[in-house]
Amino acid sequence: MIIVIFFLIIIPILIYLPSPIGIIPQEEAGNVLGYIGALFGGFITFYGVKKTIDYEVKAKQESEKPILIISSDKLTVEVLNNKRIMLNLALNNVGTYEAINCSLEVKSANVNINFDYKNLIQCIPRNCLGEVEITITDRCNTISNLSISIVLTYSGHNATNYTSTIVLRIYPRNIINSVELLSFDYK
Repeated sequence: MIIVIFFLIIIPILIYLPSPIGIIPQEEAGNVLGYIGALFGGFITFYGVKKTIDYEVKAKQESEKPILIISSDKLTVEVLNNKRIMLNLALNNVGTYEAINCSLEVKSANVNINFDYKNLIQCIPRNCLGEVEITITDRCNTISNLSISIVLTYSGHNATNYTSTIVLRIYPRNIINSVELLSFDYK
């Protein structure tokens, strides 16, 4: 703000005042003022273009990220016996960048439940699927309605980490709609 006041008010006054030393002749004051105005205008234009380019680069980096979701048409439950079921799901990368080093963690509130699954997928390119097979075993009871949480942690470009949390409810006795998506969270 002070620089603007300096250029718009102080510089023209100094140039148009008669100089006791004779640095700027009175007939040349308009030319000097025009030159300083051109420099100032060029600086303002350069600053505006730089801010625009910085904004565009930041917006592009924020939009280029992987987003992993569960593909609902590839989600199946297979009952192996009354204490074991197999959950097959496909992770779909709907983002604009590949998901790298995708780690998987499956949790349940029921402490008697064991999960067996491959917990690392190296890379899921954009618009592609990553297949995951989870075997769920209840050590004590017959599996009935079961809620599980699947936490996916993965990287995008510039080693930025992302997390998708998916909560599912599984109904192994019901053939139709045997898996229900309760929530999805992306960070």
